[in-house]
Amino acid sequence: MPNAARTRLLELRKDGGIAALGPALKGRVGSPFGRNRKAAPDTTTRAVTDVQLVEANLGKRDRLAAVAMEYMDAVAQYCTLLSDPASEGTDKFGAIPDIGTELSERWQRCAWQQACGTVASWRMNGRDRDGSDRPVPRSIALKANANVVKVEPSDTPEFDLWLRVSTLEKGQVIRVPVKIHEYGRAVVQDALAKRGWLASSCELRFVPGKRPGTGAWTLQLVAHTPMERQTRRYASIRGADAGLVNVLTDSRGSHFGRFAPGFIARVEKAMDRLKRKQKLNACLVKKGLPPVPMHDGKVQREARNEIGRAVNAFIASLAPDDAVAKERLTPSGMRMKSRRMTRYLRAGQLGYASDLLERRMDEERIPHVAVNPAFTSQRCPECEFFMRANRPTQARFECLWCGYAAHADTVGAANAVERFHDVALNRSSVKQAETILLRRFWRRHKIDPSTGACSASAGPASRGPVKPPHVHVCT
Repeated sequence: MPNAARTRLLELRKDGGIAALGPALKGRVGSPFGRNRKAAPDTTTRAVTDVQLVEANLGKRDRLAAVAMEYMDAVAQYCTLLSDPASEGTDKFGAIPDIGTELSERWQRCAWQQACGTVASWRMNGRDRDGSDRPVPRSIALKANANVVKVEPSDTPEFDLWLRVSTLEKGQVIRVPVKIHEYGRAVVQDALAKRGWLASSCELRFVPGKRPGTGAWTLQLVAHTPMERQTRRYASIRGADAGLVNVLTDSRGSHFGRFAPGFIARVEKAMDRLKRKQKLNACLVKKGLPPVPMHDGKVQREARNEIGRAVNAFIASLAPDDAVAKERLTPSGMRMKSRRMTRYLRAGQLGYASDLLERRMDEERIPHVAVNPAFTSQRCPECEFFMRANRPTQARFECLWCGYAAHADTVGAANAVERFHDVALNRSSVKQAETILLRRFWRRHKIDPSTGACSASAGPASRGPVKPPHVHVCT
């Protein structure tokens, strides 16, 4: 549970229980800026999931199920139409094809937009290249806006919200009572205390039970909080380095989260399964048989769960007057020497770790700066000498110039701290950063870049001479 929500929950319990949210939500459902998105500030979002709709009677659940069956059938038909290569780039706000459904026009618009999002993700993941694994809804999920499902605050303390759901009969609606669980109430209360609001759209999902014919309806809400970055004063700076073994490492040498030793072996097994499925699908397509699904998110879920725990532990370790310097990572363009390590790099979800850390710091109002990541794990924080040979192994850093040794992730976090206020370096590219760091190293040790000669007081350790790094200097 996030720190702010946990604190709010403890305060409410201390006050004698958590009251219904109905009175507090008056006028706070839906964005106060309406459709004027330019006037709306940047917000952080937090989902309230798994809200059980057990208070609704059997008749209301049956009418909701009738809408859901018609809705999911429409989504499946729209996905089939949109998966055609000729339909690529279709506007989700454009004209809706006629499929002969009993849904109203507003429900059709919701189904059309959900299908557009599903197919867009399908194409973005590259699953349309061989024509296999067509996007088909595998669960009953209704992504509804305020035109078909309106979230209304409750006037009574028995319930927190009411859902006014449009049905298949024109002009007929059902009202479903909602009672949010404790964690969800703490999240909403925390957002309201920070001048936030509850989104007018929601998601209704049917979770089937273990026995046939059983299951429960759940509701997902979204709370928006205006983003106020760096509102706290800071007295010290902590560096954060994301890695492939230790999820996060700070500049003080503390490690947060660690991928299990068998994680890389599971990545290899997942890639082997993918190769076998590709060969199998090639045979099935030749025989005219339907292909098997290619997606396998087990390794991704394992990595993201560990990243979430590590980020929460790191946020909890920060002092009230700490600021954070993190690397500005772009893993999509990163490549390793071997394909095996490149696969491990992608499975490690470095980009997700960086984005999650930034989002959590925004929620907690922690000042932070994304610094240039160039040579952070190869540059010595003592003498500023940087070279790839300074890092002989994944975890070991040993400077060839001055002999300084430490954990490589700790060195990367320490270099991030030094770049917290370095505007010139943070705005530069990797090649420009290399030139800036070289000039600073030459200036500090009084090195002539043309001859490599340095002063008698500055030089490498006693292990022998090391030639200073030399590259073409960008002008």
